[in-house]
Amino acid sequence: MAEDLIQLDRALRAEADDLLDGRGLRDLLGRYGRLHVTGSYALRLMAWRDLDLYLEIVGDPEAELPVGKFFDLGRRMAELLEPSQMRFRNTRPAAVASLPPGLYWGTYLGDIRRRAWKIDLWALDGATCRRLLARCDEIAARLTSSSRALVMKI
Repeated sequence: MAEDLIQLDRALRAEADDLLDGRGLRDLLGRYGRLHVTGSYALRLMAWRDLDLYLEIVGDPEAELPVGKFFDLGRRMAELLEPSQMRFRNTRPAAVASLPPGLYWGTYLGDIRRRAWKIDLWALDGATCRRLLARCDEIAARLTSSSRALVMKI
């Protein structure tokens, strides 16, 4: 069972790599900021097609991507990936519990109930991005082979 879950993670990360590198998503996002692949991909816990990305806006630690430029990025993502749906969210003007202050695209490449990909992209200022990446690193440091297998089973 554990070996099957490890193989599933590897297969899904390979598919994610194809989205990022084979289809050009990494290159596109790199034109707007510094890309960080995080979440289950970074933790080697992929159990379904859900890719979590942070786009760190470089320069001033509090620099933010203008909303218009983020919509330009969304248009380019739509042209590149031909998604069935994209959802926008702006959590900068008013805090939303459990969400970072930033701009978000939730991109669906079909019906996720039928194993299609969902891509969560957050554009974040440098300070927020570093804080979230540090939290992911803390989780990664605490994972063991057995705890990773338990998480994958769930």
